[in-house]
Amino acid sequence: MPPPTSPPTPPSMPPLLPLPLTPSSLSPSAPMPTLPHLTTPSTPPSLPPSVPSPTLTVSPVILHHGIDDVLTVTITGRDLSTKNDYDWIGLYPKETADSWTDSKPVVDDYITYKYVPFLSTTTVSLDISIAEVDVGLYAAIFLAKDGYSQVPGFSPAYFAITALPSTPPSTPPPMTPCVPPSTPPSMPPPTSP
Repeated sequence: MPPPTSPPTPPSMPPLLPLPLTPSSLSPSAPMPTLPHLTTPSTPPSLPPSVPSPTLTVSPVILHHGIDDVLTVTITGRDLSTKNDYDWIGLYPKETADSWTDSKPVVDDYITYKYVPFLSTTTVSLDISIAEVDVGLYAAIFLAKDGYSQVPGFSPAYFAITALPSTPPSTPPPMTPCVPPSTPPSMPPPTSP
């Protein structure tokens, strides 16, 4: 019969420090013993600044043709590590935006566009002129690097340009004055009983 073998030795562990266990050290009001190999930082670690969710918004959402001529587009939650000098906002008809495929549309029917400023901030607002845009439904699309791929995480923001409602005339139509007849009406003579 072979001789018994001893069990493998466990990996070496740092020595445990003996804790003084006395009746007084077990009381709830006793101070906690300190362990020199464990330290608590004097200040808690700082968390990275919170970055809002990626959102593309437009204001106002309803514009009036001939009156409103500027659309404000706001980009919130932009990833600063991927921003590019050639990121841009394209304004497209709603139908084009609804069928967007991240490649150049067969008919590139953008209405207008504007490059997004290269700022070190997660929120950027820019004004886009829409003075020459016809009545209709449109979308602002945030596109990357002078191309046609949407910036990840951002969905199109929709808006409408409407016709002005017809308004009543500002002055009432002229009234025809009442002119009394040139001769007073004749009355029959009174009759006696």
